[in-house]
Amino acid sequence: MYYNMNKLFLGFAIIFFINYSCSTNSNKALVSLKRNDSISLLDTLSIKRIKIFQFPNDSKIDSVLINLPDFSSFAKTVENLSSLNPKGLEVFLMDAIIKCDKLLLSKFPKEIDVPPVKSRLKVVKTKILICKYYSSINDILMLEKSMKEMFISYNFFLEIISDTIINEGITIESF
Repeated sequence: MYYNMNKLFLGFAIIFFINYSCSTNSNKALVSLKRNDSISLLDTLSIKRIKIFQFPNDSKIDSVLINLPDFSSFAKTVENLSSLNPKGLEVFLMDAIIKCDKLLLSKFPKEIDVPPVKSRLKVVKTKILICKYYSSINDILMLEKSMKEMFISYNFFLEIISDTIINEGITIESF
Protein backbone atom coordinates (compact mmCIF):
# COMPACT_ATOMS: atom_id res chain seq x y z
CA MET A 1 0.00 0.00 0.00
CA TYR A 2 2.84 2.37 0.92
CA TYR A 3 4.53 1.62 -2.39
CA ASN A 4 1.35 2.53 -4.37
CA MET A 5 1.00 5.82 -2.48
CA ASN A 6 4.55 6.78 -3.44
CA LYS A 7 3.84 6.01 -7.08
CA LEU A 8 0.64 8.03 -6.92
CA PHE A 9 2.39 10.97 -5.26
CA LEU A 10 5.25 10.78 -7.76
CA GLY A 11 2.74 10.73 -10.64
CA PHE A 12 0.95 13.81 -9.33
CA ALA A 13 4.27 15.59 -8.79
CA ILE A 14 5.36 14.89 -12.37
CA ILE A 15 2.03 16.04 -13.80
CA PHE A 16 2.13 19.21 -11.66
CA PHE A 17 5.72 19.95 -12.71
CA ILE A 18 4.95 19.48 -16.43
CA ASN A 19 1.79 21.58 -16.18
CA TYR A 20 3.60 24.33 -14.25
CA SER A 21 6.52 24.38 -16.69
CA CYS A 22 4.25 24.67 -19.71
CA SER A 23 2.10 27.40 -18.21
CA THR A 24 5.13 29.39 -17.03
CA ASN A 25 6.73 29.24 -20.47
CA SER A 26 3.52 30.28 -22.21
CA ASN A 27 3.03 33.16 -19.74
CA LYS A 28 6.60 34.33 -20.34
CA ALA A 29 5.98 34.19 -24.08
CA LEU A 30 2.79 36.23 -23.73
CA VAL A 31 4.48 38.85 -21.54
CA SER A 32 7.37 39.02 -23.99
CA LEU A 33 4.94 39.41 -26.89
CA LYS A 34 3.05 42.15 -25.09
CA ARG A 35 6.23 44.07 -24.26
CA ASN A 36 8.02 43.70 -27.58
CA ASP A 37 5.13 43.98 -29.98
CA SER A 38 2.98 46.57 -28.18
CA ILE A 39 4.25 49.50 -30.23
CA SER A 40 3.92 47.72 -33.56
CA LEU A 41 0.44 46.47 -32.66
CA LEU A 42 -0.65 49.93 -31.55
CA ASP A 43 0.65 51.40 -34.79
CA THR A 44 -1.66 49.12 -36.75
CA LEU A 45 -4.79 49.46 -34.64
CA SER A 46 -7.86 49.72 -36.78
CA ILE A 47 -9.37 52.46 -34.62
CA LYS A 48 -7.64 54.98 -36.85
CA ARG A 49 -10.15 53.95 -39.51
CA ILE A 50 -13.20 54.74 -37.39
CA LYS A 51 -14.91 57.90 -38.53
CA ILE A 52 -16.02 60.37 -35.92
CA PHE A 53 -19.54 61.72 -36.36
CA GLN A 54 -19.52 65.26 -37.71
CA PHE A 55 -22.33 67.61 -36.75
CA PRO A 56 -24.27 68.93 -39.72
CA ASN A 57 -23.85 72.61 -40.49
CA ASP A 58 -26.72 73.95 -38.46
CA SER A 59 -26.82 77.20 -36.55
CA LYS A 60 -29.04 75.65 -33.86
CA ILE A 61 -26.36 73.09 -33.02
CA ASP A 62 -23.66 75.74 -32.89
CA SER A 63 -25.73 78.04 -30.69
CA VAL A 64 -26.46 75.27 -28.19
CA LEU A 65 -22.95 73.83 -27.98
CA ILE A 66 -21.31 77.23 -27.60
CA ASN A 67 -23.12 77.45 -24.25
CA LEU A 68 -21.37 74.27 -23.11
CA PRO A 69 -17.62 75.02 -23.13
CA ASP A 70 -16.71 71.75 -21.41
CA PHE A 71 -18.12 69.88 -24.40
CA SER A 72 -15.51 71.09 -26.87
CA SER A 73 -12.68 70.28 -24.46
CA PHE A 74 -14.04 66.76 -23.93
CA ALA A 75 -14.66 66.24 -27.65
CA LYS A 76 -11.12 67.26 -28.61
CA THR A 77 -9.64 64.93 -26.01
CA VAL A 78 -11.67 61.92 -27.14
CA GLU A 79 -11.09 62.58 -30.82
CA ASN A 80 -7.34 62.88 -30.22
CA LEU A 81 -7.39 59.32 -28.86
CA SER A 82 -7.86 58.10 -32.43
CA SER A 83 -4.25 59.05 -33.15
CA LEU A 84 -2.73 56.90 -30.43
CA ASN A 85 0.55 57.58 -28.77
CA PRO A 86 1.56 54.17 -27.39
CA LYS A 87 3.84 55.57 -24.70
CA GLY A 88 1.29 57.92 -23.18
CA LEU A 89 -2.08 56.40 -23.92
CA GLU A 90 -3.00 55.85 -20.29
CA VAL A 91 -2.41 59.53 -19.51
CA PHE A 92 -4.67 60.60 -22.40
CA LEU A 93 -7.38 58.20 -21.25
CA MET A 94 -7.20 59.61 -17.71
CA ASP A 95 -7.51 63.12 -19.15
CA ALA A 96 -10.61 62.02 -21.09
CA ILE A 97 -12.14 60.60 -17.89
CA ILE A 98 -11.49 63.85 -16.01
CA LYS A 99 -12.97 65.95 -18.81
CA CYS A 100 -15.97 63.64 -19.04
CA ASP A 101 -16.59 64.05 -15.30
CA LYS A 102 -16.34 67.81 -15.69
CA LEU A 103 -18.82 67.71 -18.57
CA LEU A 104 -21.23 65.55 -16.56
CA LEU A 105 -21.14 68.12 -13.76
CA SER A 106 -21.72 71.02 -16.17
CA LYS A 107 -25.01 72.78 -16.53
CA PHE A 108 -26.35 71.56 -19.86
CA PRO A 109 -28.31 73.94 -22.08
CA LYS A 110 -32.04 73.21 -21.85
CA GLU A 111 -32.12 71.86 -25.41
CA ILE A 112 -29.88 68.92 -24.52
CA ASP A 113 -30.54 68.65 -20.78
CA VAL A 114 -32.40 65.40 -21.33
CA PRO A 115 -31.81 61.88 -19.98
CA PRO A 116 -30.80 60.27 -23.31
CA VAL A 117 -27.91 62.72 -23.77
CA LYS A 118 -26.62 62.40 -20.21
CA SER A 119 -26.99 58.63 -20.08
CA ARG A 120 -25.14 58.23 -23.38
CA LEU A 121 -22.32 60.39 -21.98
CA LYS A 122 -22.14 58.04 -19.00
CA VAL A 123 -21.85 55.10 -21.39
CA VAL A 124 -18.94 56.84 -23.13
CA LYS A 125 -17.27 57.37 -19.76
CA THR A 126 -17.68 53.69 -18.93
CA LYS A 127 -16.09 52.72 -22.24
CA ILE A 128 -13.16 55.08 -21.57
CA LEU A 129 -12.68 53.49 -18.13
CA ILE A 130 -12.57 50.06 -19.76
CA CYS A 131 -9.95 51.31 -22.23
CA LYS A 132 -7.88 52.70 -19.37
CA TYR A 133 -7.98 49.34 -17.62
CA TYR A 134 -6.76 47.43 -20.68
CA SER A 135 -4.10 50.05 -21.29
CA SER A 136 -2.86 49.74 -17.70
CA ILE A 137 -2.45 45.96 -17.97
CA ASN A 138 -0.99 46.28 -21.47
CA ASP A 139 -3.59 43.99 -23.07
CA ILE A 140 -3.33 45.34 -26.60
CA LEU A 141 -5.96 43.14 -28.23
CA MET A 142 -8.63 43.99 -25.66
CA LEU A 143 -7.55 47.63 -25.77
CA GLU A 144 -8.20 47.70 -29.50
CA LYS A 145 -11.64 46.15 -29.06
CA SER A 146 -12.57 48.49 -26.23
CA MET A 147 -11.33 51.55 -28.14
CA LYS A 148 -13.58 50.62 -31.06
CA GLU A 149 -16.53 50.27 -28.68
CA MET A 150 -15.68 53.60 -27.06
CA PHE A 151 -15.63 55.44 -30.41
CA ILE A 152 -18.91 53.82 -31.44
CA SER A 153 -20.48 54.98 -28.16
CA TYR A 154 -19.00 58.43 -28.63
CA ASN A 155 -20.51 58.63 -32.12
CA PHE A 156 -23.92 57.65 -30.71
CA PHE A 157 -23.52 60.38 -28.09
CA LEU A 158 -22.84 62.99 -30.79
CA GLU A 159 -25.74 61.75 -32.92
CA ILE A 160 -28.14 61.98 -29.98
CA ILE A 161 -27.03 65.55 -29.33
CA SER A 162 -27.54 66.42 -32.99
CA ASP A 163 -30.94 64.75 -33.23
CA THR A 164 -32.11 66.29 -29.96
CA ILE A 165 -31.17 69.81 -31.04
CA ILE A 166 -32.41 69.57 -34.62
CA ASN A 167 -35.68 67.86 -33.67
CA GLU A 168 -36.34 70.14 -30.70
CA GLY A 169 -40.02 70.55 -30.13
CA ILE A 170 -40.90 67.36 -31.99
CA THR A 171 -42.34 64.86 -29.59
CA ILE A 172 -43.74 61.39 -29.99
CA GLU A 173 -47.25 62.79 -29.58
CA SER A 174 -46.67 64.94 -32.71
CA PHE A 175 -46.63 61.83 -34.90
